[in-house]
Amino acid sequence: MPKLTVVFTGSPTERYNPDSGGIQLAELMFCESKVWPGWNKKVIVRGHEKIKSSSDNVNLIEIYSEDLRLGGLADSVPFSLKASAIIDELCEKGEDCIHFTSLIPATIYFDHPIHDYLKNNKRVIKSKFFYTIHNYHYGVSDKPEDVFVNYPEEWKYLHEAENRVINHVDKVFVPCRRYVDVLSKKFDREISYVPNTVGDLNKYRISTRTSHEYKILLTLSRLEQVKNLEGLLRAFKVAQTHDKKIRLIIGGEGSLLSSLKSICAQSNLRCSQNPCLMNKKSLYSRLDKFDVIFVGKVEGNDKRFLFEFCDCVALFSFREICSLFGLEAIAYGKRILASKIPGWQDYKDCGCDIMLCNPYKIKEMADTILEGTVNIKEKSYTISKKNKEIYQKYYSPEIVSTIRYSLYENSLRSNL
Repeated sequence: MPKLTVVFTGSPTERYNPDSGGIQLAELMFCESKVWPGWNKKVIVRGHEKIKSSSDNVNLIEIYSEDLRLGGLADSVPFSLKASAIIDELCEKGEDCIHFTSLIPATIYFDHPIHDYLKNNKRVIKSKFFYTIHNYHYGVSDKPEDVFVNYPEEWKYLHEAENRVINHVDKVFVPCRRYVDVLSKKFDREISYVPNTVGDLNKYRISTRTSHEYKILLTLSRLEQVKNLEGLLRAFKVAQTHDKKIRLIIGGEGSLLSSLKSICAQSNLRCSQNPCLMNKKSLYSRLDKFDVIFVGKVEGNDKRFLFEFCDCVALFSFREICSLFGLEAIAYGKRILASKIPGWQDYKDCGCDIMLCNPYKIKEMADTILEGTVNIKEKSYTISKKNKEIYQKYYSPEIVSTIRYSLYENSLRSNL
């Protein structure tokens, strides 16, 4: 039985929730899938007493570090050092595949001086190593962007670290088809396309019709510059001058919250100042009073409720490799209004109901909002049916597992 270990970091109480989003969601949905039997699967994850495995198909290796409250890069280092020791032991015991889906554990494993020592002493490691490029900011970006403009040294470290990791591993994956050729040329090696999945489509059953008169746009993301939420608000203001029934719900946390609320005030957009309870009564009461509703951090059943409550989703981000928010929207059957960039164009190429525009042009974004919300309630069933069919065809666990395990097995056969 082939043996696979997947390594990633993340906030344990939040990211392990299958409804919470993020890279961890995609990786756990893949690992917990039972559609590709015959593999012994392990997940090395940051441990916490609240974590409970939702599947008997995965062996969790939990690393308990209650001191991980340092913030930023430092937060991942103690975990990664302990993970490296476990990986070394697994390799000694003949683990077939080690797949890093987070940069810091991979960097610390490959850069640790012990590996040079072992290599010089001709220790033979038969394990195959894999890495997924999930984040635009690291090796993909040619210059510091957004979250790194004030921390260029941190970006430089991450940029160079990902380049080294990509040179160390046997195979590299990226979850965006449009980036395959670009990154293969950039790194001068083969990059394989492996889509993400957010699990079984049956988990995303919701009503396709909303019972209110308003046209609700939903966005869930980190409140950071790269997500272009300032542009979204300005475009929303322009659109609302033509259609007073449009409303915008913004979920998430981040450094731009106060700035976004200031933009609302400057634009004369009525803005809720405090997160509200996630129920119809609470939100209904705010639709008449506010144009923009900030709901704060969203996870679990609250996320499901908001997807059911909204009519379509909108996120005009400047860069994406693979938007998990977008993938969830497809699974929930919602129309997407987004940027004309590779991470969103992949979904368009597959046939999803998604409308794309230039994220640097406010009028074009506003026109997309207006066009995308015309008769949206009447079209909801048709849109939902189409997007769910696309998800099942291109992003279901069955499809993703077939692609990913085939690449693992082909790599292992090259050893024979």
